[in-house]
Amino acid sequence: METPFGFSADRGLALDAETCGDAIVDYLAHRVARMPLDLHAHVQRIILGARLQDRAGAYAALVDLFLALADKGTRSSGACWGR
Repeated sequence: METPFGFSADRGLALDAETCGDAIVDYLAHRVARMPLDLHAHVQRIILGARLQDRAGAYAALVDLFLALADKGTRSSGACWGR
């Protein structure tokens, strides 16, 4: 998928929801499907979904990140949780 006009993949994490259209939402979905380890795109997609108040889109983005992380997103010890 071609990058939408005016969108650069190296922008900050929090995209402006007012200027982002469906093309950028679709672009990010395709990008994480094509490059599942692109954590930057995952976070952009999650934040954008939240800012657009798109509960289903934000949930799908979180699920995609969870799947991409696989076992990397689990804690290995209780040290972080005070155990």
